Amino acid sequence: MKEIYNNNKYMISTIKKSVYGFRRQNFDMGLRQLSNIIQVFTETIAQVISCKAYFNENIFTVDEKDIMNVLCNLTNAQDNREFILIPDLLELQLMPLIISWQEVIQSKEDVIFYEDRFEENIDFLKEYNSELARLIQDNPQPQDGYEAEPTTSGAITIKVIHNDQEFYLVSNHDPQNAAEIFADTYYTPQISHYVLYGMELLYNSNALLDYKDAEYVDVYESDLNIIKLACRYGNLNHLSTRHLNIFYDPEYTQFAEASQVDMDNKMVIMHHASIRNIRCSKIRGRFEQLFMVDSSIRNQGELMLSNFKSNVKYCKRYIDELEPLFEGKDIYIIAAGPSLDKNIELLKKKPANSIILAVGTVYKKLENMGIKTDFIIVSDANRRVIGQISNVKNNQVPMLILSTAYREFALRNEGEHYLICQQDFKEAQEYAMKNHWNLYKTGGSVTTTALDISIQLKASRVIFLGADLAYTDNLAHAAGTSRREHKGTEGLIPVKAIDGGQVYASKLFVMYREWIEKRIENVSQVEIIDATEGGAWMKGTRVCKLDEIISEVSIKNKD
Repeated sequence: MKEIYNNNKYMISTIKKSVYGFRRQNFDMGLRQLSNIIQVFTETIAQVISCKAYFNENIFTVDEKDIMNVLCNLTNAQDNREFILIPDLLELQLMPLIISWQEVIQSKEDVIFYEDRFEENIDFLKEYNSELARLIQDNPQPQDGYEAEPTTSGAITIKVIHNDQEFYLVSNHDPQNAAEIFADTYYTPQISHYVLYGMELLYNSNALLDYKDAEYVDVYESDLNIIKLACRYGNLNHLSTRHLNIFYDPEYTQFAEASQVDMDNKMVIMHHASIRNIRCSKIRGRFEQLFMVDSSIRNQGELMLSNFKSNVKYCKRYIDELEPLFEGKDIYIIAAGPSLDKNIELLKKKPANSIILAVGTVYKKLENMGIKTDFIIVSDANRRVIGQISNVKNNQVPMLILSTAYREFALRNEGEHYLICQQDFKEAQEYAMKNHWNLYKTGGSVTTTALDISIQLKASRVIFLGADLAYTDNLAHAAGTSRREHKGTEGLIPVKAIDGGQVYASKLFVMYREWIEKRIENVSQVEIIDATEGGAWMKGTRVCKLDEIISEVSIKNKD
């Protein structure tokens, strides 16, 4: 049965590669994989038929006529070069048949035993890191809370059980295919060296090496239990080729150091399920923040580049030009947090020698209330945000446009367009350097971007309104801006509120708040005032109500 089981595993994995090839019109790849499938399927048919009673004992899974029909259909489609039909046959006929055989074997055998590679892997590890190998050999069993399970494909997955949570480190259906998708996502031909946090059972690292032919993969893992499981159920053979390096990193220092080394041909990757397995909540939170930033950039990379190319063409001015206007003035950064409704009316009384810098989300609300906006700032790369300026009465308000913001802002807005080139986006950095312009920090949001601009352009004071960075009164946004939906507290983080109480925030809100706190930590020449009447307290800001700020200025002007 072990041979049939392993043949089935191979076919399940190879079917997906063949289907992928055909549907990408890489017919050479699809046909090569199809030939391998047909060869192994033909061999396995004879073995399965010889064990017909075994497979049909409880449920009818082996019918010789049906099996031969599947084989005949595949070979005919292969001979006739039916490149549309072949992947359909593989998915709809062959795959269900093989999975049915696999399920019978899993119900009758200890298939976990089939996958035990401990002795072989320990030999690889001894040659590479004898100290780590000895540490594992001295106590090879993982602690309670880690369960190896067979998947539909026959490969092994790991379930982690911690407190009241259960989650899988890799796919519970087909870990190898999931790893190939993972490798497809991150592999870049120009990158030769991958730094990966999260060992799981080495599916991801092996996919980078085998499926994508990466040159080097360094894997960092803080949980010795996972390394033990990888030694038992993973494949460490690449240790012998020196293309794979494994680091036991319980203090996370080695990964941190490797992540900070600047190499043009290096990529840092974090495996999200492995981040979930970090037991220290503070360290896990930091990893989650890094993952969110990386994920946002990676998932929007092509869109950001497309926007950049358009924005540098249609934005005729650069943000640096506004320094004489911003210098020495009060800059009111208006965000769309729910507490904005409490004091927005007071903006009608704001002193004349000050600037309202509104995020795109809140511009319509200000316009509808008759509050003059001096500048709109936008940073989101997605097309859905264009609604922020659709059907407005005044389409000529000057706009500050992040280089990767949705390109239609510059095309539809009729005011002056000031380009903002940001740090950590290669094309923007190079463009700014070429033109001898300053670079700006974004902090991940439009409000944080507005803060950095105001500081760099030498504002006298920055005054936040609507910067709740939390779900004040269980609301997401101010009325008339964006979705105002009520938000429960599940999955949210309790943080100190601006009034001294407690309010709930998302991980993203916490990340933005911490970025602001760090950005203003050593800023002495610009006073940062939080006039938001709700939400999270921000360390380093002076909390003051808007009416008091306006009164301060009025008294000062009289004097």
